[in-house]
Amino acid sequence: MNEAIKSNSFGPKNKVLRINNKVIQFNRQTIARKDIVGIKQYARAMQFYRFRVGEQHYLGLKTATAQIDILFTCYFSIDQDYFIDLENRIIAEIWEQTTDQIWLAGKTTLLNHGTLTVGPCQISRQGILVTKGNALPIKQQQIAWADLQYQVLHDRLVLNNQNDYAVYTNLYFKNTWNIDVLIALLDWITQENGLGNLPAT
Repeated sequence: MNEAIKSNSFGPKNKVLRINNKVIQFNRQTIARKDIVGIKQYARAMQFYRFRVGEQHYLGLKTATAQIDILFTCYFSIDQDYFIDLENRIIAEIWEQTTDQIWLAGKTTLLNHGTLTVGPCQISRQGILVTKGNALPIKQQQIAWADLQYQVLHDRLVLNNQNDYAVYTNLYFKNTWNIDVLIALLDWITQENGLGNLPAT
């Protein structure tokens, strides 16, 4: 994929998007595919008072040192087919390979007794440590794997302790990197016993 694209309904095709087996380039920013450690995707409606005026679709990719933000804004359904086709082609080129790469790295980290960070959560063999609040003192709550209950909603992933519903967190797709990877890891851990014998509650 190597073409000039437009990012909104009224804009010109003046942004170069290049995707191949080694790099992704957009709007003068280039990253190596093998270095990608974060992916984020969301869509949101745009409203003016009570009226829907359009929608935005976002795909973010990041390495340890760089980030690419691909944002499409479609106003009043103008060129909607163009943006749907473009987004589908980008996802087909990027999504599976990138999420598999990040998932495998996360799986390896957990199997080696390491810790992953996704949003305010630290994931380890002991479970999920949830950090709440930005100001001191910071509150941390542990959810053991045996107590974990999770649900995927249209805009967020909900994690809670099924034995103590005061312990929970919401991870929003719009704000949190690697949620889709985390969901796959949670399925692997809880449904496939991916980590084997885990610590008791």
